[in-house]
Amino acid sequence: IAIDKIIETAIGITQRRLDSARVHCELDCEPGLPTLYGDATKLRQVFSNLIANAAQATESVAEPRIRIHAGVQLGPAGTGIRVEVRDNGRGIAPDERAQLFEPFYTTRAKGTGLGLAIVKRILDQHGAEIEIGEAAPGTWVAVTLPTPPRTRA
Repeated sequence: IAIDKIIETAIGITQRRLDSARVHCELDCEPGLPTLYGDATKLRQVFSNLIANAAQATESVAEPRIRIHAGVQLGPAGTGIRVEVRDNGRGIAPDERAQLFEPFYTTRAKGTGLGLAIVKRILDQHGAEIEIGEAAPGTWVAVTLPTPPRTRA
């Protein structure tokens, strides 16, 4: 699977679903990224949820932007693809970050609290890692997908 195609599709799905065409979404993929092994449908869901969260976080911003960067990550566990989704939205309070992956936890009036719980479950199934941090302004979320995959039972 080519990660750039998964992310491009996720951007399109999210923009149609949320009518978030007002958000400038920029994708930057390093050339020659390794092949990703996994369930393309589930990975599209991961990135659609992350992009949707970023778009919703920028609702009160005059010039909303989402920047997505995909690149190779070398680490002790081997080679991976790191995808970072960065927005210039309202940010996430540090005390809220620990609860973000818990089912039914939400900071939105109309949120279900299931999006990031589902993202975490899918990433666990793919042996992937997820991190969330402050971007000042905004938030960054980084997903590191192993190549080849490490599956977890």
